[in-house]
Amino acid sequence: MRATVAGLCLSLAFGAATCMGQEAKVAVTPAEPLSQPWPTSVYCSGFYTSQRVSDELRLVSGEQSEYKITFAWRDIVYLSKGANQGIKAGDRF
Repeated sequence: MRATVAGLCLSLAFGAATCMGQEAKVAVTPAEPLSQPWPTSVYCSGFYTSQRVSDELRLVSGEQSEYKITFAWRDIVYLSKGANQGIKAGDRF
C-alpha cells in the first residue's frame, strides 16, 4: 500500500514538473506588410467547383517534397511552365 501511494505521489510530482516546464506559444507576426494572407489569418483554403479546372498551369513539385505535401508562402515550388512561356519568379497565381 505504501509503495502504491509513493508511486502515485511521484507520478503527480513528475506530472506537475512537466506541466510547469511547458512554454506558451507566441503568435508570429509578419515582418513585412501583408501582401498575401498570413497562415494564421487563413481559416480554410482551397475551393470547390463544378467546372473543369484548367490543365494549362500545374504545380509539379516543391522543395522537400519527399515528406512535405503542403506548401506555404515563400516555399520554393516547381510549375509545369517556365520563363519561355512568360512565367517569372515571384508571380502570383
